[in-house]
Amino acid sequence: MVNASAASLRFAAASFADESGRTTDSVLLYHLAGEYDAVVAIVSRAISEAISLEIGEDPMRLMPVKPRAPGANGEADGQQGTSLSLAAVDDPIELAKTMMRIAIKNLVEAGQWAQCLDKIRGLEILPLDAGGEASTIRAYASKFSALSQPVSINVPNLLMWTIICCVRQREQLTNGQFSGNEGTRRMMVDQLKQMTLDLTTYTSQLRYRFPPHLHEALARASAE
Repeated sequence: MVNASAASLRFAAASFADESGRTTDSVLLYHLAGEYDAVVAIVSRAISEAISLEIGEDPMRLMPVKPRAPGANGEADGQQGTSLSLAAVDDPIELAKTMMRIAIKNLVEAGQWAQCLDKIRGLEILPLDAGGEASTIRAYASKFSALSQPVSINVPNLLMWTIICCVRQREQLTNGQFSGNEGTRRMMVDQLKQMTLDLTTYTSQLRYRFPPHLHEALARASAE
C-alpha cells in the first residue's frame, strides 16, 4: 500500500506537472499515488487532443519523462522500470498503451486471469483471436517491427503474462471452477489451448526477438 504522506506528495507533484503541461510526468505520478481515475482522465484527454488535430497537422507530442537514476524512490517503491518505460514516450497513443500494460501487470499479480486476457486482447499486439488462422498470426508477427521501442521492449513481458493467464485460467476451468454448462467450459478450455498454440507460432516467426525462456514456457504450456 502506498504510504499516505508519499502519496500526498506525489499527488501534489502530479497536479503541478499536469498544470505545467508535463502530461507523461503527471500520469506516472498519479499512478504511483494510486490515483487511477486521474490517470485515465489525463490519458483520455491527451488522446482526445491528439485526434482533434486537423488532417495534415503535425502529430501531437508530449514531454517524455526523464529517466530516474538507479536506486531512486520509484524503484524503492517497487515500480522499477516504470519511469524508464515511459522515458521515450511522446505519443499519446503509446502513453495509453504503456499505462494499460502497467494495469495488465497488476491484474496478473491479483490473479485476475480472464480480465487480464481481455486487456491484452484489447492492445492488439498478440494474436489472441487468431483462432489458428496462419495469415492472421503472420500479420501480427509482421507488425512487430513497426512497434515503437517502448512498446516492443515490453512484448516479452506481455507474452509471459499471457502464457501465465492462459495456463492458470485453464487450470481453473479444468478444476471445476466454472458455473456454466459443460459445453461452454470445454469451448473456453479449447480457446485457451488455441491461444497458446497461436502464440507458439507467433514467437517461432520472431524467434530471435525473444529470450529462450519464453519459447520454453510456451512449449510447456502447449504440452500440458
